[in-house]
Amino acid sequence: MTVQKIIEIMQLGDKKGSALKELAAYYGCDDYDLSPISDDMADRFLSRQRCDCYEPNNWFLPCCGTCLGTKEKEPCTCEGDRNKCNFYGKEK
Repeated sequence: MTVQKIIEIMQLGDKKGSALKELAAYYGCDDYDLSPISDDMADRFLSRQRCDCYEPNNWFLPCCGTCLGTKEKEPCTCEGDRNKCNFYGKEK
């Protein structure tokens, strides 16, 4: 896996590397050894984490984004990460 892909994955989680830990657990890597994970595998992981319903910015609250997956287009703070979804579970 390239450094650019690692950085992209790290942006999904917190500053302590939670997204890399999730990636390792997703592919069953022992001791967080990410060497067997390719860029294609990382892309598959990333596509499962991003929400298609998220839109940056909100018309009412400037600190939030907008969830287009709700009837009223509610403000949300997930930033497109399904693991941080305000309205649905991880597998929406």
